[in-house]
Amino acid sequence: MPKFLSEKVTGYLLLITGLLTIGLSSFSIYQVFTKKAKPVELFNSPGISIDLSQAVYSQTGVKPKEAVKTEIMSAETINTISNISFHYFLMSFLVMVGFKLSTLGIQLLRPINVEVKSKIT
Repeated sequence: MPKFLSEKVTGYLLLITGLLTIGLSSFSIYQVFTKKAKPVELFNSPGISIDLSQAVYSQTGVKPKEAVKTEIMSAETINTISNISFHYFLMSFLVMVGFKLSTLGIQLLRPINVEVKSKIT
């Protein structure tokens, strides 16, 4: 077996890769939450608004002359919350992947000791 493919080298590579993945994901989440970086703009939805003239018409029976639209939540707020949430879940997934890689690397680095209590004849 070649020297560069030994268990120790592979273990250290997996450990370093996992730790880098965890570190970069955590740094990215920190940057987004402190508004030093923007999350990926995945969502672009319209704002939530209702037509108050319909509510007045259903209560009084008199139809208003013009539609009165009231915005409950702006599109910017909805998109910001959605994009930050998606970024957080994506980075959390990458942290879990980094954890699994590091765990696998540590398991390759630990020596395997087997103790036999009795002889088999």
